[in-house]
Amino acid sequence: MISSFLIVMIVRSACKRTTVLTILMQLLNQQTPEEVIPQSSTLEEPVAETASKRKTQGEGALNTLDITVAGECNMEKNHKLALIVAYYLSRFYVDEKDRTPLENIEIYTGITRAFDEIGKRLNVKPKTIKNMRDHFDPLHGHRKGWHQDTLGPSKLEVYEKFKDLSEEALVAIVRDIIDVNGYKDEIKQNIDIYTETIDTDDDDEHKSKKKFGTRGITGKKAEEIFLNKYNAGEINGLNSSIIDCRDNGCGYDFEVDVKPKIVFEVKGLAGSKGGVSFTDKEWSVAKKLRDNFNLVLVSNVNDEPLIRIIKDPYKHLTAKKRVTKTIAISWSVDEV
Repeated sequence: MISSFLIVMIVRSACKRTTVLTILMQLLNQQTPEEVIPQSSTLEEPVAETASKRKTQGEGALNTLDITVAGECNMEKNHKLALIVAYYLSRFYVDEKDRTPLENIEIYTGITRAFDEIGKRLNVKPKTIKNMRDHFDPLHGHRKGWHQDTLGPSKLEVYEKFKDLSEEALVAIVRDIIDVNGYKDEIKQNIDIYTETIDTDDDDEHKSKKKFGTRGITGKKAEEIFLNKYNAGEINGLNSSIIDCRDNGCGYDFEVDVKPKIVFEVKGLAGSKGGVSFTDKEWSVAKKLRDNFNLVLVSNVNDEPLIRIIKDPYKHLTAKKRVTKTIAISWSVDEV
């Protein structure tokens, strides 16, 4: 009996759901495996039915507990999926005047009932989904949201992976996630792809990425601070008109209308120190433009911002390649 519980403890640790105290209490109380089986499960087979089948097949108590462990791993996966849905709601749902973003995913209620419906389908608390959406809200400006908080690693990763997708693509992804069309084999494969790109906040490697506050809330605040300072004539004495290039995909945020052109790439830091990340495009343009490429570092964006400008960051900074997973959507036509 004890050895079985020890094995389960190891499996639980692998699933980031270590509950050692609970297991010890179960040992002390001499609970049977049946007593710790949850009443509901997100597995395809009902827990009680599966447990009964395995007992009949002589696989014993440990396999019954295995179901509980598998269910906990699945809950972690569901929370990742909920983050993606929450990002979609934050980005496209503005208010009750236009319910199109909800109707596009076949939810025909207001936002509060939508949280309930999505939570039921994903086995995630509705309040949790709402809080997830609120964390993304400052990125999109529809609601104030959790404007004083920076995005955690998993939320920042969702933003990075999905921010460049069209509304049509995100609608298709969310419809997959909330099981609008039924989980066919192809959709199951898609679900795995969606969640594989998102690490958990518990991963040691992922924790190290918290210092990279270059996108999301800090990045947008930094850009606003830079623009205000530039328009006040406080950036290198420049007073020529400035061109907003953030949506052009050209490898920098702003360009000064002079010849030769001067460009600025703005990065924000929540604190006084930290690292920054460049996209491959940004780093390539920095290499090409050299002295005409300026990195603007805005630190302490939430307190007393400080601006530091590094001319030719390709020369003065040492960057390391970082490989990340990403989501790419394509549309295929079976026959033309």
